[in-house]
Parts: sequence; C-alpha cells; structure tokens
Amino acid sequence: MTKIEAVLYLKGKPVSKKTLSELTNSDINSVSDAIKQLSDKYSHSSSALEIISNNSLISLELKHSLNEYVEDLLPAELKTAVLRTLAVIAIKKKLLQSDLIILRGSSAYDHIKELIEKKFINQKKAKGWKVLLVIIIR
Repeated sequence: MTKIEAVLYLKGKPVSKKTLSELTNSDINSVSDAIKQLSDKYSHSSSALEIISNNSLISLELKHSLNEYVEDLLPAELKTAVLRTLAVIAIKKKLLQSDLIILRGSSAYDHIKELIEKKFINQKKAKGWKVLLVIIIR
C-alpha cells in the first residue's frame, strides 16, 4: 500500500492500475486492494487528501474544499504541478531528466524550464545526451 501511495503522490496526476502495477512490481489484485485501503484511509473528514477514481484512472488529490485555502499558501510564483515536480527532484537530490519525465509525465519539461528560469534547480550535462537535474537551495 505504501508504494502505491508514494507513486500516486509523486505522479500528481491520474494513473491506471496497470501503470501502478508496473511501477510497484505488484499484481493488479494487490493494486486494487491497496487502492481500496487508501480510499478508506483518506475517506475520513480529518484527512486533507482523497483518492479519486475517474475513467479507470486513480489519483491522490487534495480535497476540493481545501483548494482555495492551499492556493493562498503556495508561493505565488509556482503552481501546484510545478511544486510537485520540484518535490520529486528534492527527494531524489540528483535526478536524470529522463527519469523525472517517466515519473511526472511530459509536462515536466515545462516545469523544468520554469524551475531553471526561477533558479530552483540547476541543469548540468552528464553523459552525452543525458541531463542531470540538481536542486539549488535559495
């Protein structure tokens, strides 16, 4: 269950059970059980998060009732999706851009560009065509 939860958090977008199964090396039944457990865990009113299932895609999201509150707390210069991308880079410390794209999807290219422009991350060439992303504390 913990691996499924981590993947849903880091992806920050809806993913299929098949994708969850592949990323966590779990069978589909285990993924389904984990999603049910997570749904139960987050269904309490005291939780700020919820599991959303839509068109066979699953995501871990902030409850809609809290969106307005949280938007006021986020740095005005970064949107939630960009912050999630930054969080993945921060967790990994150093990360190949190609690995980040696998985790966050193709929209991460735009996030990377924005994070570099705002000097949150530094982009260094590693080996040939591979790009290494490194977080900068500012």
